[in-house]
Amino acid sequence: MSSADSSKLSLKKKKSTPVVSVATVNKMADTVPNSADLADTIKTLLLSDKSILDKICTTMATTLASKLLEDDSTVSKIAEALTSSQDLISKLANDITPEVTNSLDSALVHDVKLAIDACEKLNKQHDKLEETIRAQDAKIDNLEQYSRRNCLLIHGIAESDDEDTTDKAIGVIADKVGVSIAKTDVDRSHRLRRRTDLNGKKPRPIVLKLVAYTKRAQIFRAKKQLKGTGLLITESLTNARMLLLRATREHPNVRNSWTTD
Repeated sequence: MSSADSSKLSLKKKKSTPVVSVATVNKMADTVPNSADLADTIKTLLLSDKSILDKICTTMATTLASKLLEDDSTVSKIAEALTSSQDLISKLANDITPEVTNSLDSALVHDVKLAIDACEKLNKQHDKLEETIRAQDAKIDNLEQYSRRNCLLIHGIAESDDEDTTDKAIGVIADKVGVSIAKTDVDRSHRLRRRTDLNGKKPRPIVLKLVAYTKRAQIFRAKKQLKGTGLLITESLTNARMLLLRATREHPNVRNSWTTD
């Protein structure tokens, strides 16, 4: 082969080698979708047509069922795996149960102790409040009774329309009790409670409040003069003291009872 032929052959080989530019390579790379773009495309396709997804699920389920029926060992392995999982769960439950029980017991004991302490505290507060209320009730009762110190109740005086209770009380005290009394000795007087017996068979007592305690004491000491007259003079007591006096009189072991100041 001559030198001229050799040069022709070399030229032919050089012309047969394709030359690809960098721009061409980049353009080709841009046309190939990456994995993220491919995933988005598949997702969009599946969401746009639900029948495609149904077909895929049906095909996969059919294929899986066929494989399981063809190979019994696969089913056995799945059953063994499930059994092992149940055994593991049971073992974990048995191991954890005592710890959980102990934790719950400790928590319950703690809560019960707190509840008992709170109840004891409330009971003490309740007892203290009751003691305070009793003391306040006693003070109120003493004050109320002291406000009645100059008062007397006269029982048995007949009622009448347009009556003057002060005149009736003074008449009884002067005529029956034997104590001299003037209207100036009386602060005020009235019937106790509302009238319930219109026939006057059971007259309401007259509350007589005197100006001076000394006059009141003089009348009260002489009240025994009313014995056998159907009239009676008593002290004006608070409700609490009246209930106590009534309970004392009704007691089977008490023969007689009375009050003084």
